[in-house]
Parts: sequence; C-alpha cells; structure tokens
Amino acid sequence: MSEPQDQREEIIFEKALAFATAEARDAYLAGACGNDEALRQKIEALIRAHEKAADLKFLNMARREDEPPTLGRVASAIPELIQVGTETSTGEKYPKRVLDIAVGRPCKRLHFLHSAINASARNDGMQIGSYIIHYADGQQRVIPLVIGQDLADWWSQPNEQNKRFVIAWSGVNDLARQLGRTIRLFKTTWENPFPEVAVKSIDFVSSPDEPDPFLVAITLE
Repeated sequence: MSEPQDQREEIIFEKALAFATAEARDAYLAGACGNDEALRQKIEALIRAHEKAADLKFLNMARREDEPPTLGRVASAIPELIQVGTETSTGEKYPKRVLDIAVGRPCKRLHFLHSAINASARNDGMQIGSYIIHYADGQQRVIPLVIGQDLADWWSQPNEQNKRFVIAWSGVNDLARQLGRTIRLFKTTWENPFPEVAVKSIDFVSSPDEPDPFLVAITLE
C-alpha cells in the first residue's frame, strides 16, 4: 500500500533537510521525487521557507554589555523577534542563549508568545529550549519548552491531533497560501510560585540541537 501523499511529502522534506550541501540535497530530491515536478517544487518551497523563515524577520539579539535586552523591547517584538540556536544555510548565525531580559517587577504569571522552526512530528516530547527565571532574591526557576506540549513548528504539520499546545495566532502569507498551509504562534502560560518576589530577569536558552525556538513577546500578569 502506498503512503498517503502528505506523509510522503513530510518524509522527503525531513530527509532533504538533513543534507549539508545543496548538491547532495538536489541529488536526493531528483531520486525521491522522480518525474513528479509538482512534488519537487512543493518540497523545495518548504525548504526555502524553513531556511529563510519566509517573511518573518528574525533579530539576532545576542547579549551586549552596553545594551542588555529589556522587557519593553521584547514585548514590542514584531517584527523584532528573538531567535536562538539556528545557523541557516545562508550562514546567518543566532546565539544559543539570550541573557538578562530585564523585568524588575513581581507578577502572578508569565505568558510567552513563541514558536519553533525545523520541528516535525518526530520531535514530539523533545525539549528544545527553556526560559530561566531569575528572582531579585537570587532564586531561579526553569521553564522547559517541549515540542507538542508548549509549542510546535510555526508551519502547520500533518498528524498534530490531540496536542497540548495552545495556538495563540494563525494565519497565512503568500507561500503558505500557495502550499495550503498555515503559520502559527503558540502561547505558554507559567504560574509563578513566588508572586510576591520581583522577577529580576529572564534568560532564553536553546537546546544543543534543532529544532530551535523563537520568542515574539512576554506578558506579565
């Protein structure tokens, strides 16, 4: 029995991403897609979307001593997103961690608006990063970011039923419309165990391997 078309596309897409050079990837796609030119064009479009992050502009906000990131800068993050962990095929590099996002106030809970790139169903249950909460009294708490629970790939994926993540926003751009897909942002709400203690700062950290998370906004409540 042949594989469903969407499953076949996902398998070819994931395998194509693993090749380190364009030549090796082209050779693989030639064999995997055969004479199905429409399939190859669709896979190539998906690869371009992941490598270039389509029409979202990612901001490299590696910590600088003369300009630590502030909560206000994060909260107004469209289109200035915080991206960690990725090196694209075009050579763009992003830091593995962004430190000292300044908060300086107490709160009952934190809401994170975020998403991930280069994720798929095979990454379900994988921790891809974390937020490290630093309190004014020196305590710390770690909020893990788990695929399928807190977030997923920012491009809609097949076979995502019964996931625990919360989609805060979804929409389309020209490429997503062409491919019959949507793009999404997810919300994670964290209940602060010490609401009376000021949150001094937040670190945003990526795990060593892909997929990688990106942060759009933080809201205090």
